[in-house]
Amino acid sequence: MNWTESSAAARLKVALGALFALLLLGGGSVLNGQDLGIPDTCKYVPATSYWNIVGDSDSLFSVALWGYTDAANIIGATIGFKMKTSTGQGHGHDDSLIVVDTFFFFSPDTDSILFKIYTRSLLDESYDPAAIDWGYNGYAIGLLGAGEPVIPPNTAIRIGDVRLKIRDMDQLPDSFDIEIDSSWFPPAGPFKFSPSGLAGFPPKFTKATIIVKKLICGDVTNDAFTDIDDIVFLITFIFAGGPGPSPYEVGDVNCSGFVDIDDVVYVIQYVFAAGPPPCDGC
Repeated sequence: MNWTESSAAARLKVALGALFALLLLGGGSVLNGQDLGIPDTCKYVPATSYWNIVGDSDSLFSVALWGYTDAANIIGATIGFKMKTSTGQGHGHDDSLIVVDTFFFFSPDTDSILFKIYTRSLLDESYDPAAIDWGYNGYAIGLLGAGEPVIPPNTAIRIGDVRLKIRDMDQLPDSFDIEIDSSWFPPAGPFKFSPSGLAGFPPKFTKATIIVKKLICGDVTNDAFTDIDDIVFLITFIFAGGPGPSPYEVGDVNCSGFVDIDDVVYVIQYVFAAGPPPCDGC
């Protein structure tokens, strides 16, 4: 079950947050559920990813969240995350330009989980007045099984994909990193897995890094200009087996999905005949 943000949904999440708290505390037990086998794990895959931005079509980016446990009965989980940029440090202007757009629970891996809850925190509530504001960009998910493990033992599952969105491409720095780290997320509480009959424990987690870079469409030589050097580069790639554009989409100036002679003609028209700029309207 995945609710959209509304006042009714917000009240329901508060109630479920309280329910999670009761379940995850395990009746006040001081025992630690972490066993001595393979560390229980929650992680993003890949841990380091690259978000290359050529045009407006690149304003969305997703990364997968996976879970693993060798414990027998993980019946619940509250997993919260905080996001910050290297240029804004979690609360600056650049952080407000990137938001958590949504979280997609992955099917079929999570189909059998009774409750699947997603909520988010935004620095700028004008993007979504119904969202929670805890002073940072982030999100949390809650998982609760009906007597069955939410993460089967000794089985890695893809919990889902978090999707990020750029709010204003023009104000975005040319390059920066996004860091996603585990976090306490009210009212659900701390970052933890909850096994049956024991206190919840934090699974092993390594923060994820997304390296963001704005690229100039058509600048296949990476010298910050689109000129005759780029025309020569494309011709060499297409007809003489030279190296290809990196990333590939920088050379796809007409946004056809391929880099071919049509792109060479397009750049020639742009450079020498005042034609439209590369990736115009893509």
